[in-house]
Amino acid sequence: MRPWQLVLLIAVTFVLGVGIGWQPFWVLTYALLAALVLSVVWLALSVRGITFARSALGGRAQVGERVEESLTLENHSVIPKLWIQVSDGSTLPGTTGDPLGLFRRELVLAPEHQLLVLPPTLPLSHFELVPGLMPGRGRGSQRSQQTTTNVVTVRNYVPGDALTRIHWPSTARLSQFMVKEFDLDPTIDVVVMLDLDREAQAGEGDSSTEEYGVTIAASIAAFLLRHQELSVGLQVNGTAESGLALDRGERQLDRVLELLAIAHATRRTSIAEALAVEETRLARNTVLIVITPSTELDWPQALHHLQRRGVRPLVILMDPQTFDERLGGNARTRDMLVAAGVPVIPVQRGDPLVHVLEQGPR
Repeated sequence: MRPWQLVLLIAVTFVLGVGIGWQPFWVLTYALLAALVLSVVWLALSVRGITFARSALGGRAQVGERVEESLTLENHSVIPKLWIQVSDGSTLPGTTGDPLGLFRRELVLAPEHQLLVLPPTLPLSHFELVPGLMPGRGRGSQRSQQTTTNVVTVRNYVPGDALTRIHWPSTARLSQFMVKEFDLDPTIDVVVMLDLDREAQAGEGDSSTEEYGVTIAASIAAFLLRHQELSVGLQVNGTAESGLALDRGERQLDRVLELLAIAHATRRTSIAEALAVEETRLARNTVLIVITPSTELDWPQALHHLQRRGVRPLVILMDPQTFDERLGGNARTRDMLVAAGVPVIPVQRGDPLVHVLEQGPR
């Protein structure tokens, strides 16, 4: 029964008691009025003495991980609580009422905690940045006057050479001092550019180009930072979040995953515009990995221009038609990239991403 229904019933029995003068109506009126007063008083005292505790659920968790939380509700009052309902995961964490169920009182018993869910990272065993390029090494090399880990040849000793550079096995074999020549092998930097242009996305939920792109970007960054120990940067267009400068190590991976966790396609920013902004920041010998479902035809030429400047592009091209049959594909875009000499890894909805990424451009 609702409170207004009880009040209406009390009014009716009171009117009948006055009009007819039959005593049972008066008895019923007093009983209902007492029940109303009891419910109001009980409701006022119902939340006193209640303590509620929950395990801290703040921090981060990754997709696929198990998250546990414990809730503890105790009554320290002498007044029993006949029924209490605790609702978790909503804006109404706690609810209690009176014995007759006439009233309900809602009380927030514990503050909310935020949990940042990080994107998944695929277990890649290898990933080829550029065809024919060894991971972590530049295509060219040059002689170094400093001692490095790369010994490429030996030569005759000349006055001024440090004794620490003498190659003793060659010296003993040739009966003259021979010194080691070192090779300066530049380490490449990698910039991952994730295209979250709102107008370019297709599909919904987990079966969307946005989710595929985030997973691919997170997986590649994790592999390069953990296994190749390269410097990796991240740029995301079409979202309010800014990018990350080049850095290496687990700390950089944490930043990459955190940024990808909150990145969503909310703006109209084409991949061509993003490449134009990034052009001045990309140094020679940098590998640029572009992850996009774009069907536009203007940005392949921009990548070709970067390629001529010494930047090494690699495109992971998601086909939007496989995510939404109502959309067109990007076969022409792929043909333009291939014609420009840009390696392309095509991705379709339902593809085994680990196999596709490890297989490389095709």
